[in-house]
Amino acid sequence: MKTSLPTFFVIGAAKAGTTTLHDALAHHPQVYVPYKKEPTFFASDDYDHGLAWYLDTYFRNAERYAARGECSVGYLFWHRKTALRMAEAYDEQPLPRIIVIMRDPVARAYSAYWHLRNYGGERLSFEEALAAEDERFAQQKERLSAEGILRFAYFRGGCYDRQLRSFLDRFPREQCLFLLTEDLQQDYAGTMYTLFAFLGVETEVVTAARASNSARQVRNREFYRAIRQPSVLKELIKPLLPQRLRYRLKQRLLSLNMKPAPYPPINPDTARQLRARYLPHIEALETMIGRDLSAWKSEPAGGEKEGGIDD
Repeated sequence: MKTSLPTFFVIGAAKAGTTTLHDALAHHPQVYVPYKKEPTFFASDDYDHGLAWYLDTYFRNAERYAARGECSVGYLFWHRKTALRMAEAYDEQPLPRIIVIMRDPVARAYSAYWHLRNYGGERLSFEEALAAEDERFAQQKERLSAEGILRFAYFRGGCYDRQLRSFLDRFPREQCLFLLTEDLQQDYAGTMYTLFAFLGVETEVVTAARASNSARQVRNREFYRAIRQPSVLKELIKPLLPQRLRYRLKQRLLSLNMKPAPYPPINPDTARQLRARYLPHIEALETMIGRDLSAWKSEPAGGEKEGGIDD
């Protein structure tokens, strides 16, 4: 059952470049990633289906690839249960490699806000949403945990030091690769080389840099809800189409219903206040990963200036 366990996981962070990493990995001939970008198995109630179900659903016939893995941003956020579950799954197997990509937490929080806002899930202003975060998150925590997803986690989603600790407590540091969104933006080819070398696959296979999952907005929210929510019609279609085909059809329909939506720059006062709140977390992270994060401590986190790589 465990012969095809993933050899790596991209665990997050959300809105930091995981889609860009996923797309690059998917184009590498020696790397296998599932048809679904975010299985979220180890962070959600899907875990109750069991490891055999997970492997059969997402990694069937993947053994021939030198590296196989998946990218689920919920893994970093729901770090306590995810790290524990992963460690237990690999009890007698070689531990997987853990890849983390992180973004200026102020820019990440603002991007996460506009992502939810553009999809129709947020009505408050950014400042109001930050003020209401603790209460709103607490109200929905049980459901969000069951699904292994992030919602209303604008500030807490950028506290990377807390999230990484659970993984570093269970996985050797040499098994972990820490990347920054700036790495992709400033040296895409070099970052891909580092990533592929870390995974032990051919390093010269570098695709052209692309803007993966840049800011978009729903064109028709009724159509979006119809595609996303359960329905009698969907239940009738299930036996007729394989799961992979249903997923790809769903993603295609969702994509056709989207349009580019660059968001406005963040209020400078809000950015300064938020950056002050993040300062102890940034400083702790610097020590944890051994990288200089001075830019995160002082630079304003723009809206459109982040551009391109947005998830």
